[in-house]
Amino acid sequence: MPIGPNGEKRPPAVIANAVISMRIATGQANETIVKKPTAAGVETRPVALSGRRPSRVTMLAAVARWGPPRRAKGMAIGGA
Repeated sequence: MPIGPNGEKRPPAVIANAVISMRIATGQANETIVKKPTAAGVETRPVALSGRRPSRVTMLAAVARWGPPRRAKGMAIGGA
C-alpha cells in the first residue's frame, strides 16, 4: 500500500484516481465518461409491476425475511 506524505497508508485506487483527476485538470488526458451497463430487468420491472402488485411483493419479501407480523400484547384490534 502506498504511503502518504505524513506516513499514512493510502489505498492505491485513491492515488490512481487523484492522478487521473490531475491529468484531466491540466489537459494531459481527455475525460471519457463510461456508461455502466445495467441489469436487464431494471427497465422492465416498473412496467411489469403496476398497481397493487409492488406492495404485495414488498410485503412477501418482508415476511420471508422477518417472519409474519405479531400483534402487541394488550392492544385491541382496530386501534380503538
